[in-house]
Amino acid sequence: MRLAKYLPPSLAYAREPTPYIDYYVEASVDLSSLRPNTRSKVPIMVTPRLPRPPNTWSLEAEQSNFRGLHVYGKLLRHYLLIGERYITLELNIQNPSQTTIKEIIIKLIQRRHLSSKSGAVIIFEQALPEITYFQDRHLRRIFQVPVNLSTLLVAPTTYIAKLDKSNQPWSVDYILEVILKTNLFFANVTLEFPLIVANSANRPQTR
Repeated sequence: MRLAKYLPPSLAYAREPTPYIDYYVEASVDLSSLRPNTRSKVPIMVTPRLPRPPNTWSLEAEQSNFRGLHVYGKLLRHYLLIGERYITLELNIQNPSQTTIKEIIIKLIQRRHLSSKSGAVIIFEQALPEITYFQDRHLRRIFQVPVNLSTLLVAPTTYIAKLDKSNQPWSVDYILEVILKTNLFFANVTLEFPLIVANSANRPQTR
């Protein structure tokens, strides 16, 4: 069975009000007129192949708040392979007013734009260990952020232009958020990194 060349990837159902995509194969058997026909549906998963980018570069972001809390973040690689267990994140925090940082939250967010519908799903959310109620003036550290395996993380970064009659593109992309939560109102600091998600270690062969 040959599938259409451009199919959006399977997108698991999530509790959030966001669009999803599933596929199944249906087989039917036509019996005699004296017996009811039988049908069977088998779910399948469609995952377009997105190879690992041939070149690698880092991603950087920085933000400050009104208290002078300044955060610089760096991802050592701009992509994530599905199945990898860690994301390497470097943080450099300048905290001259010694604002209390209650915790640092890491979120991987999948954004879905399917024709006229869109939404976002949190793939995982977790706090960095050992960074609770931090008040020092400075912190510089490299973290190995665990990637929680999830059925939501099966679709690579995808962009398909003009798939349907509305001529609106379909896309799936990812954002890694780093949120420093403080003990003050409106004083949190958030870094955002656009992250490519790929599902193949090798470049596809051309025919």
